[in-house]
Amino acid sequence: MEKDSTILVTGAAGFTGKALALRLASEGYRVRGTIRPGGNADTRELRAAGVEIVDSDIGNAEDCRSAVKGGRYVFNIAAMFRRANGLDAEYDRINRLGVIHLIDAAIAEGVEKMVHCSTIGVCGHIARPPADETAPYNPGDIYQRTKLEGEKAALEAFRSGRLRGTVVRPAAIYGPGDMRLLKLFRMIAKQRMIVFGNGKPTFHMVYIDDLVEGFIRAMETKAADGDVFIVAGGEYVPLNTLFAKIAATLGVPPPRWHFPLWPVQFLGTIVESICVPLGINPPIYRRRVDFFAKSRAFDISKARRVLGYVPAISLDEGIRRMAEWALAADLLPAKAAQDAEMPDVMTSSQHYRTRFKGPVGDWFLKQQEEYLQHLLKAYPKARILDIGGGHGQYTGMLIREGYEVTVLGSAPEADAQIRNLVTSGKCRYVTGNLLALPFEPQSFDLVISFRLLAHVNDWQGFIRETARVASRAVIIDFPVLRSFNLAYPLGFWFKRMLEGETTRTFRVFSESRIVDAYRQAGFTRRECLHQFFLPMAVHRAVDAYAFSTGVEQWSRKLGLTRLFGSPAILNVERS
Repeated sequence: MEKDSTILVTGAAGFTGKALALRLASEGYRVRGTIRPGGNADTRELRAAGVEIVDSDIGNAEDCRSAVKGGRYVFNIAAMFRRANGLDAEYDRINRLGVIHLIDAAIAEGVEKMVHCSTIGVCGHIARPPADETAPYNPGDIYQRTKLEGEKAALEAFRSGRLRGTVVRPAAIYGPGDMRLLKLFRMIAKQRMIVFGNGKPTFHMVYIDDLVEGFIRAMETKAADGDVFIVAGGEYVPLNTLFAKIAATLGVPPPRWHFPLWPVQFLGTIVESICVPLGINPPIYRRRVDFFAKSRAFDISKARRVLGYVPAISLDEGIRRMAEWALAADLLPAKAAQDAEMPDVMTSSQHYRTRFKGPVGDWFLKQQEEYLQHLLKAYPKARILDIGGGHGQYTGMLIREGYEVTVLGSAPEADAQIRNLVTSGKCRYVTGNLLALPFEPQSFDLVISFRLLAHVNDWQGFIRETARVASRAVIIDFPVLRSFNLAYPLGFWFKRMLEGETTRTFRVFSESRIVDAYRQAGFTRRECLHQFFLPMAVHRAVDAYAFSTGVEQWSRKLGLTRLFGSPAILNVERS
């Protein structure tokens, strides 16, 4: 590759694309990186390295043509990775059609060569490891199936002579900055790791620096044209060995608890079959369990022979580097307990806000606002502390009604939806620990908290803190046990076992349990309002205003909401 040529890296904001773009820029190449339009990618490091950043939707032919224009070499790293609520059509649009668009654009713009990033997942479960590039295709899910279709499209173009190119299939990618493998490190570090199954299936990873080297060698090796190569680390190990190596690096005992695999697989099948048709993000689904069930081990002799690829980072060294990065970034136990009590960072995000988009979402928010206004009539002109209120659902209304409003969040970024109100001086925003609120006792007339209690680990401690700083009353909402939420916590428990501490807490409560907790803090029940009969997720899936309003209005008239509605808004007052 000539230094004066422009190199395009798609998916430059992702873990892999970013590492490749930074490596190329550090070697003096002119690099252009694409990022997804409308995303919130942090591109500061890329820009500082001199990478040209362009918004480009790989699923759009015109965007691809614009991104490729003037480029000589293309690395296609962009992909739609696994998302529980991802639509099949979107996987196809990015992982298959996007590859076709990029190839067409590369041909039209006279690109010299393209390297396409596929995945070893196109081979699925490896019955007789290690497998090489001749192993039969056996994709196991929509991500792997659409990546396979993208690989086939790339190979057809490369082998027909329409475009020079090479396909690279990486093993499981890891290294500093990888948030997916970090989940495993966190579980092992906290000694909460449960191994589903016997832990004997093999697992093969590739350190990010080695993978980047493999990409570059694939681009620079003419003999690689029209071919496909597996790029992986120098060794693969059974899962039990991998877990033990990570534990030894972190200075903790290896996981010793094993749980049968079949109940988790069965639960995943049931939950997925219910949630997916309704458009609900399943708390557990089958492909997460595949990590414990399927062997993945590969023969990289072809990449060694043709590309001259030699993995430079051993598994032990890669684990050590990963651990050092995570510890330096406070992503392991020293800060884990504090991180676990920051649920409002998620509930105040723009992504969470999209749950309430459209007429049905607007109606839900309006109903909840009316419930709160009803309870607020007893506290005119009160000084209000809204804990976790960075979602902004009630802030504007409270200000209009003449209340003095302070919003508390667990992190500076949790004010995203109310920042304009804070900067204009209409309300105050304070950051602090949810379990040690930075206020004197009885500093506020009224404390309110919505969307939060279900996601707090130490919920009793949180209730004590809300009571401590309230001089008159507390208004708080929570999902109700006697409702359609009954089975959801079980799914979240299994999801936590699979994903670790990055999976948020979710609890449901009986009204009596919350009332009793406040009674112990010196408060008595004033009123409790049950909001909706059907879960919001069902209403979002149906997405029909007439259905939602009709069902909920009749449920109220029949008394079903009062008996089985969720969430509930509880109002307690100081005795």
